[in-house]
Amino acid sequence: MQSDDFQSLVTVTVGNEDDSLSVCGTLFAGDDPRIVRIDGYRVDAIPHGKMLVARNADKPGVIGFIGSVLGDYDINIAGMFNARRDEEGGEALTVYNLDDPVPEEVVETLLADERMIDVRYLTLNGEDDE
Repeated sequence: MQSDDFQSLVTVTVGNEDDSLSVCGTLFAGDDPRIVRIDGYRVDAIPHGKMLVARNADKPGVIGFIGSVLGDYDINIAGMFNARRDEEGGEALTVYNLDDPVPEEVVETLLADERMIDVRYLTLNGEDDE
């Protein structure tokens, strides 16, 4: 991503010998932080609180499947930001802002589906799991 797309852009890349992750962020209107790219996926995600990042095959029904699993565990979706890297039928990435913590069992349930590539749960801004 070119920094010309944004007035300011910060890119952080972390990793080891086997794997790395690159995240780009910016500020909109001076005080509205956003994640605008994750490993080549263009997103518009709010970096706050409880978040689930899911990478999956870009196929019909995957977003519904994820929403159903979260609903089965009484986890409310506060926001959702979806993107695909290349063409239809490739890979997609979705960032979910959540109201509720995500137990490891939910991540395992999601990853058991063959369409799921990776699922990560994280908390930001000092949010604790309850």
